[in-house]
Amino acid sequence: MKGFTIFADDRPSLVTWSDPILESRSIDRGYSLRSAYRPRSSSQLADMLTQHPCRACGRVGSSLGRRWGVGSEPLQLGAVFYSALDHSCTCGLSLPIFVVLNDLLIEAGHDCIPADEALASAESLMPPRDLEQGLMRMSCVLHRGDVAEALMLAETLARRYPDRPECCFNAGYARQRMGDVAEALRHYRRALKLHPHLGDAWNNRALLLRQVGRTEEARFCEARARLARGEPAPPDPTTRVLGEATGRFGSLRVLENADVRALFIGTQCQGSVFRVADDDGPEPGPYAGSSFATGWLLAGCRYPAGRGLMIGLGCGAGAVSLLTDFPGIRLRVVEIDTQLIELALRHFPRLSRLHRQGRLEIINADARDVVSSLDERYDFALLDAFAGSTELPSLLEDPRFLFDLSASSELLLANAIFAMGDDTQRAWLAAFAAARRSVAAIYPTSGPEYWSKRLGNWILSTEHVVPPASYLPFAESSHFIVETMRDDFAIMCARAIVVPPPPEVCTGPSLHDPALGTLADAGASLG
Repeated sequence: MKGFTIFADDRPSLVTWSDPILESRSIDRGYSLRSAYRPRSSSQLADMLTQHPCRACGRVGSSLGRRWGVGSEPLQLGAVFYSALDHSCTCGLSLPIFVVLNDLLIEAGHDCIPADEALASAESLMPPRDLEQGLMRMSCVLHRGDVAEALMLAETLARRYPDRPECCFNAGYARQRMGDVAEALRHYRRALKLHPHLGDAWNNRALLLRQVGRTEEARFCEARARLARGEPAPPDPTTRVLGEATGRFGSLRVLENADVRALFIGTQCQGSVFRVADDDGPEPGPYAGSSFATGWLLAGCRYPAGRGLMIGLGCGAGAVSLLTDFPGIRLRVVEIDTQLIELALRHFPRLSRLHRQGRLEIINADARDVVSSLDERYDFALLDAFAGSTELPSLLEDPRFLFDLSASSELLLANAIFAMGDDTQRAWLAAFAAARRSVAAIYPTSGPEYWSKRLGNWILSTEHVVPPASYLPFAESSHFIVETMRDDFAIMCARAIVVPPPPEVCTGPSLHDPALGTLADAGASLG
């Protein structure tokens, strides 16, 4: 499914509502999930789409019916399976048309409930009707060019629904069209606080920041927009190689550009750090640019003065971030690659300083040997053992390793890379189950719209860690990067998927967000 439309030129982009979290819904047939088309055959659907009227001008004659493919992958909301098809009229209005597929799937032999019944069961997951109608009206008002009325509608919705990111975004867009940069930035900031992976908000914010000369922040926003879209970073002429070596798992390089410093094994980044330093320490600063490193702060929330064991060093971004924000923690890191350790200590001075101070101990050894001979306990263990591949780490091929590691610590966190519902996710969960320490919670580092669509970092935890309400990551900093880290951490915790324990040890109902479902729901597919 497509994400938000991002223009390559200097025009601000308007949300296109192809994100399942932020759908536009109205009472008009086909323009909302509530009023979606509900065909019982492919021919009936083709007729519906061919006769679909434009919301603005009423024209019919869409070619969508001829382009529809019954094999298209459906989206899911509760028991509802649906598609959102892009419809562009000759008058210039582009909006998605919603089609509930349940009856079609039943005809094809799939096991699901009828469309009407499914929609009734999902009613509580949908936004209020007046919000649907307001969003649709704003789209049409903007289409006819009445920006002042659109602004009034957008800010009315933003006041009425302050916790809906789409309302904040649209208020920002309307302000941007009116030329009110300060208010537009404020609305976009609110939208990103609610949904840190909203690519269009990052894109539009970058355009405004460049207009007012805040180029460093603009570059950061552009990078976040690419991250939200799953796009690689373009070639950067400022990038330079600081160090190279041949490591145990391939070529090692430390690269730096104007904004970050990172360590690579081959072409895969093993961690990065923003170069900004807003304290008295050396650059690069303590703020990790890698999404998974935010998850290690969970260990500090649970054991703020604890002792931890980390498997895998990378560039040390996660270790430095954790130790900087929690001065009472002591950490021991096991890393098998001698060349990697040398590069990391040489080119990441905060890591080297923590090592000299004794708060960070680095052991150059095979983690299998260290873990199998542990005779002491830790408050927490962090597993980040990657060797340039996104597959299950070879360390976990022997179930005894994870069993010994989890037995040595009260809390175990692991950085895993998978797409929700794929074989690698199942392999991770099976490895924990074999070690008799089942995963209790899964913390995402991306938006739900991407969970099953592409590979992403996830933090697997043997406890559902809920940070104290008073905890604010890097509380003494006011840097714009730290603001985003706080948003990422808060949303990661709010979207945690709590995994029900096995039936034989289940003592009560599982906790989960009904809008996201349990682990089984989130990974469901039609096969």
